[in-house]
Amino acid sequence: MLRWEQVAYVLHIEPFKETSGLVHFLTKDYGYVRTVARGMKGRRAGRASLQPFIAWQIRAQGRGELLTLTDYQACRYWPQPLNYAVSVSCVYVHELLIRLLRGNESGVSVFQAYEEVLERLLPGDSADCTIPAALRVFEKQLLSALGYGLPLTHEPVSHAPVEHDQHYVFDPCQGPRRVSCKT
Repeated sequence: MLRWEQVAYVLHIEPFKETSGLVHFLTKDYGYVRTVARGMKGRRAGRASLQPFIAWQIRAQGRGELLTLTDYQACRYWPQPLNYAVSVSCVYVHELLIRLLRGNESGVSVFQAYEEVLERLLPGDSADCTIPAALRVFEKQLLSALGYGLPLTHEPVSHAPVEHDQHYVFDPCQGPRRVSCKT
């Protein structure tokens, strides 16, 4: 039987049987894991409820892909409450992770990308104009972690390196292509 302790973030919680919940976590070493939290609606009602955007120190045990959550404790809080645009953006990030990750894969790099996007989105006073940039950076990091990284270092035809002070368009079939910007 596997037993471990990890820092994790709640991605989603759904009801499971009468008093339990199925909790989807993103962990640092094990990536995406699903756990059963027994008694969420019963005897543990006095404990802090598992919420997203809080780093939890969790303990789990079991065999296979569905583990049993044995203990949890909050270890890092993010500013609350969130404005509407930030809330929707965070839900989008969670949906991407739940739909693209499989159990026990893509641990550390995805976890770091998730923490970075939270740092960009959740400082409390973030302007709406920074949200799209934060999401695009996260999407790029997630694709790279899953092995679908975009080739953004060289132009495909000329093999010239991509220069940071120039303007480019990205062709999905060929890669980055330099364009001239007339001002």
